[in-house]
Amino acid sequence: ADDYVTKPCSYLELMARIKALIRRSERLTASVTTQQQYSADGLTIRFPSQEVEINGESVALTNTEYRLLYNLVRNAGRVVSHRALLQQAWGSDSYGADVVRVYVSRLRSKIESDPMNPRFIMTKPGAGYLFAGPALGRDAGDIATEQAAEEEIERRAAVPVSNRMVRRASRPGRTPRPMWHLEPAVEAALG
Repeated sequence: ADDYVTKPCSYLELMARIKALIRRSERLTASVTTQQQYSADGLTIRFPSQEVEINGESVALTNTEYRLLYNLVRNAGRVVSHRALLQQAWGSDSYGADVVRVYVSRLRSKIESDPMNPRFIMTKPGAGYLFAGPALGRDAGDIATEQAAEEEIERRAAVPVSNRMVRRASRPGRTPRPMWHLEPAVEAALG
């Protein structure tokens, strides 16, 4: 889960959070779709044709292996959990973590020169997998700036909603229901 909204929430807050999520997801996918090819240490991936080469030799990958590699490369330099890989590569996290382990092992046997000492797909025990190659079309400064911006958005989104209550017009004889609002700074950051 990327975000959580407690009930009751205002329509404006919900829409602001949805728009922020859409902006973040578009920014992540734009970096991959605009780049046609990824090359590092002899590994070449051509995204439009889904071709993978190691030192100039074509490597045959299944669709699932390609989706797994694609998602690892897309998140290069970041640890990706088993659950996230299941959701991204398989479309569901109902499979067990063992499925990811098996496919990572198969992928390593195809793209690593020594699968027992991998240089591309690193295991982070208890956390997931890390693609050790350079990030797609971004240098370290770009990644640090993006991470700082995302952390600031998360920090602002974590600010509790105001305890101010706005009285809404109600029928005579009924107790007005509270309506919760975001702090103006949070609303501006999400908005």
